[in-house]
Amino acid sequence: MPSRPEFRLSPSRTTRGLEGHALPLAASAYAVLGSFVSFLGWPLDFPRLTDWFNDGVSIQPNTTVLIILSAMSVILTQFRAWRAVVTLGAVVALGGIVILSQYVVGADFGFNHQLLFGHTWGQETTVSPGRVGPPAATCLALIGTALVLLGHAGMQPARARIRRFVPAIGIGVCAFMTFSLLGYLFDAEQFYSIPWLTAIALQTATMLFALALALIASVPDHDPMLLLREGTGAGALARFAIPSLALIIPLVLWLRVQGQEAGFYDLGTGRALGALALIAGAMAIVWVALRALRQREQVLIEADHRKDVFLATLAHELRNPLAPLRNALELQRRAAGDSRIMEAARAMMERQVGHMVRLVDDLLDMSRITSGRLQLQKAPVALEEVLNLAVETAKPLIEAAKHEFTLAIPRQPI
Repeated sequence: MPSRPEFRLSPSRTTRGLEGHALPLAASAYAVLGSFVSFLGWPLDFPRLTDWFNDGVSIQPNTTVLIILSAMSVILTQFRAWRAVVTLGAVVALGGIVILSQYVVGADFGFNHQLLFGHTWGQETTVSPGRVGPPAATCLALIGTALVLLGHAGMQPARARIRRFVPAIGIGVCAFMTFSLLGYLFDAEQFYSIPWLTAIALQTATMLFALALALIASVPDHDPMLLLREGTGAGALARFAIPSLALIIPLVLWLRVQGQEAGFYDLGTGRALGALALIAGAMAIVWVALRALRQREQVLIEADHRKDVFLATLAHELRNPLAPLRNALELQRRAAGDSRIMEAARAMMERQVGHMVRLVDDLLDMSRITSGRLQLQKAPVALEEVLNLAVETAKPLIEAAKHEFTLAIPRQPI
């Protein structure tokens, strides 16, 4: 028996571009590859691999190891290997906490790359040579903790509510690393020379940012991914406005600084131009978003109107078979034992009841449409059956008006 075609029509369906595991896997793959390449710089005695942008701050090999473990744990979440996720996450969290505790108590537990390689490059802004810096250690401790929570929620469905903390941790790490990335973008040399608070290699910041995004995307049943994946107007607005603002604001400020440093205008003019550009950009984003919301609202209004028309038509169609059924009952009452009339009345009632059943099935399809699941039952229909149903529906009106109706149907089935 051929399968029925199935259509999913839910207005709240998720958006195709944000479904699946693409974002967590891509972000984690970048972190693994970048960390592995950076790690190779230490045994190969190739400083540029550890300092991609040649700014004097190198990623430490112990940092690369912890980032690789974090990324592998995120990848395993996509395959539901929860025990491995908890184990790797605990190692990363413990590593970050131990490193931070060394700074707090002033101890040295030996967690530094000098035990293996002995190189001293890229240490201009480090608190302790060869040790993971406080910013990176803090983020790794948070990422490891989030992975442990995610793994426990996967192993114990009764504790699934703890998953809601994972996106919050990811957002916190994103904010911290965005601060670092913007510092590099605007050449904030003096500020980024504070080892305790801000010193971090640029590639380290990008990898930790990628891991934070992967964590957020790994929890699609909680905000912000829940909103971003919605097929609603709010979801469409979020998908458009958030990335646009995140790109436009830093770009405008960077261009303002570059123009000012190049001598095209003074400080006050640069501020005015920057404010004008931000206002124009924000208004453009709002305008496009409002147009999209208006179009979506019109689509919803039209869909609601079509539903009203459908219900009105269905109500009318449900009423139509009642007249033939009443006519058949009257025929049976007057038949006085005439088997021919009784059989004709019975056949008429069967056809009309079958017709009503099909109409009720159509009504049930409305609920299937609303729930996003509609099955079309396609089958050949004899034209004679359709015409007979139409005649039976109209027959009481024909008789009441004392009209005569003749139906001529060809012998060959159509």
